Amino acid sequence: MDTGQDVADYLLERGDVSGALTLIDQRLLPLASDHNLTDMVVPLRSQRAVVLAYAGDIPAARAEINTVAGYGLSPHEQRQIANQKDLIERIAALSPPSPG
Repeated sequence: MDTGQDVADYLLERGDVSGALTLIDQRLLPLASDHNLTDMVVPLRSQRAVVLAYAGDIPAARAEINTVAGYGLSPHEQRQIANQKDLIERIAALSPPSPG
């Protein structure tokens, strides 16, 4: 699963935001669900939130990360989510405002 997340990061670095989102939504999250890999849901969904932010969908990114933040998280996961929230807000600050 980590390799799949690495591929999503690679796609994102290459500017293929839709490819990264497709990989997470159509491959990685279903794989985690199908194989009951519950420990991967938080990292995948928080990564998905960041990808949504890079795609320019800041409201969806915030909604996704806030949903994940509502899970019963370990202290380590809480720090990861806080870092992802900070990244989403930095991306939002750099994004042009959406029309109307």
